[in-house]
Amino acid sequence: TDFTSSTDDTSANHRLTMAFSPLKTASWNIAAVNNNPFEYWITHPDPQYEELMAGVQGFIDDAGDRDVAVSEVFTPAMFDELAASMTAVGWEGVDQVAECYRNDFCQRPIVSGFMTDKDLGAKRLASMPDRVSNTINSAGGAVCRPTVINLYEEPMDSVDAWWAQWKTFVFDTTVNIKGKDTPVHGLFGPIKRSKYPAVTELEESISIPLQTMVLAIFDAILVHIMNSVSPAAWHTIKMSLCEALNKKKVERTLEIMVETYADTDVIFLQEAAAVFIDQMGGTALAERYHIFSPEKIDAKRDQNSIILASRAKFTGVFSEVTAECVANLPENAPVSAGDLCAVATDGVDGNKYLLASFHGDTNGLATIPVVEAVNKVVSGDTKLLFGMDANCYFKGKAGKTLGVDEFGEFFTKLGLASCFDGLVPDGPLSEVLPHTTFNARTFLQPQLNKAIKLADRETSPLTDRNPKDFILFKKGAFVPKAIGSDNDGSKGFDAAAPFPTLSFPSDHAVLSATLELGQPNAAAAEGGASEGTAGKIPVTVLTGFLGSGKTTLMNNILNGSHGKKIAVIENEFGEIGIDDSLVSSTINADEEIFEMNNGCICCTVRGDLIRILNKLLSRPKRLDGVLIETTGMADPAPVAQTFFVDEQIQANMKLDAILTVVDAKHLIQHLDEEKPEGAENEAVEQVLFADKIILNKMDLVSEEEVAEVERRIRDLNKHAPILKCQNSQVDLGEIMNVGAFDLNRVLESEPDFLDPDAEHVHDETVTSVGISREGECDLAKLNAWFSKLLQEKGVDIYRMKGVLAIKDSAEKFVFQGVHMLFEAAPLKPWDEGETRVNKLVFIGKRLDRAELEAQFSSCMV
Repeated sequence: TDFTSSTDDTSANHRLTMAFSPLKTASWNIAAVNNNPFEYWITHPDPQYEELMAGVQGFIDDAGDRDVAVSEVFTPAMFDELAASMTAVGWEGVDQVAECYRNDFCQRPIVSGFMTDKDLGAKRLASMPDRVSNTINSAGGAVCRPTVINLYEEPMDSVDAWWAQWKTFVFDTTVNIKGKDTPVHGLFGPIKRSKYPAVTELEESISIPLQTMVLAIFDAILVHIMNSVSPAAWHTIKMSLCEALNKKKVERTLEIMVETYADTDVIFLQEAAAVFIDQMGGTALAERYHIFSPEKIDAKRDQNSIILASRAKFTGVFSEVTAECVANLPENAPVSAGDLCAVATDGVDGNKYLLASFHGDTNGLATIPVVEAVNKVVSGDTKLLFGMDANCYFKGKAGKTLGVDEFGEFFTKLGLASCFDGLVPDGPLSEVLPHTTFNARTFLQPQLNKAIKLADRETSPLTDRNPKDFILFKKGAFVPKAIGSDNDGSKGFDAAAPFPTLSFPSDHAVLSATLELGQPNAAAAEGGASEGTAGKIPVTVLTGFLGSGKTTLMNNILNGSHGKKIAVIENEFGEIGIDDSLVSSTINADEEIFEMNNGCICCTVRGDLIRILNKLLSRPKRLDGVLIETTGMADPAPVAQTFFVDEQIQANMKLDAILTVVDAKHLIQHLDEEKPEGAENEAVEQVLFADKIILNKMDLVSEEEVAEVERRIRDLNKHAPILKCQNSQVDLGEIMNVGAFDLNRVLESEPDFLDPDAEHVHDETVTSVGISREGECDLAKLNAWFSKLLQEKGVDIYRMKGVLAIKDSAEKFVFQGVHMLFEAAPLKPWDEGETRVNKLVFIGKRLDRAELEAQFSSCMV
């Protein structure tokens, strides 16, 4: 599938036919602990944490004589003050609520009759008002209700102290949400029977004052329990949890999105706070994405679905269709404002898209009606992409909770497919899908029917370990190529680890999927200018300064068990080819190495590059990809131009990504190096043009050094994802056929990029010295020479590498060095009858050829 695009500069004569790269998508419910630091069991370094939590669990699980009447904790005098305040704000039904207190609630035991009452949980009489008032994102900052289960910082060392604070907060505090001043009590809304059938008609009619009373009793009991179990320590422990799990939640969430998912084309977010869009505005996300949110934001619950669509893949032409989707829902569908966001937009590939993000109710009962409603809005050739927290379970209960098999059967009949199609074994979804949630709730939260004992947190049926997250589309419209789950923020997934954790701030994993278009786009179907490039071969340009680890990465790729047929085009800065020896001898027969050593790829060798690429195209067997390893002194821009200025290559190959390998130990030194007037700093150019940056040699730097290196990289390139590694070990799926190259971004920073006559000047003070000698070396003399050479010339030697024949050794020895760093190891045995030739290359400044040749000669036997 392909599209035709032209530059914005009407004077340019370039018309470019480009392959539409796969769409990288991700769906993530970012809401985690609902601002309650105690909600989930975690690992805490302070033993008092488990003592406290075990004490709370014991109080609720076996209260005994501590199970006193509600009236002893939330007293009649307190209720009278509450009733007066509710009447003063004009609420109806206060008298009926007073009867409920006197005739029912005040007599209930605080644990067995209130905290563990399943009916109260099913009716959401405590959890619903807690959700809207627990932590309120006001214009002046977060405002917290005085309670145990949020970030409220004031000590509450008695129920009396708490009550004075609570009354003031609910009835005398005003918050500003989206420019509108609202009293806190004005945030409480009715609880509808349509969504929570356990609620009676009477309770629905008085649900606002009723839930306010229940919330007050709930908060009072929590304060009572904490001061009974651990009066001296509980507040200190709470503050430590707030810092780790709550205060830095948004910061860490944005960090994951910016650094780990910067190359993702569409991100579907659920349960985002109303001010989350504003917070994203200060990050690179706002530059890379169109950010869509529902017109009707849910500022009360702070649970909104949001869509981020890459500016490189989608135009700014869009229209929200959420209302049209909602209009297709049945009247009793449990869907609230903000749960769904749906946008019709145009892709730069000429296709029409409908992007939708959705968060289902806890039981998943809204998911099927919403998917059906959204699907009705999709018309013609419009491509649907729907990321969601479907809230479905491995084992559902008919009419009560949505099972994943039921959900799969439904969307299949609707003509939809999921991102898992073809990538998981055949069989029922309940048996083959991975889980995307794994968490266990404590006894310190409003829905105690979900609480799990410490000893049972990994095995309890109440543990939420389910396949809740999906990305759906019309069957055949896309072909899933890769899927991933992430519960550590760096695309790693530990299936045995519950989450959130101290470093991953969500109770949902990030679900990611790479999707290829499965049908011709509209332009091609209508006979447009695009000639069709579905068969284009993806080409990856691998660059990086001398010694960064490019050859090691190439070696890893060639020897990986990926089953791909890859051609490697190799270029060296030097007189003697070495990298063919450094690349492992176990290269598969399906791979070929093209080595060009008569100049820089981006200069005099460009003609050879085009010749070799055309030679590859003439082969009868199709390649899965081409990897071009440039010299460490190459500016990647002229290499990339090749794919836009040569018609034959442009028609049959696509530039997939420019990868820059960065040496974490020496990058800053090379970025700051002074160059002769008019000469480019190649290290700077390589970072600037990178679509992805591989930050290598992480084992050689401290955390502080890494932070400074990343800062310097981001000063030059705010968009490229950074993959951290040692020994150039990265997943092939992260670097090849990823569709990361963005021509529009390049043209913004380099307007003359498509001009084949644009000049680029290398630093002529950097030279190379090559040595080739038959014979054998004395190992002791070599060691002494290398040691002295690095001590005296290490700063000037950017790179040295070679293959050595050692006396009395049957194996070839290879060595590599970067500045003061050096390593050597046996490679493989010399072939029988093979001439033993030593090859060495030194690249750097102020290199004395005669001196180096003489010194090496002294090491020969």
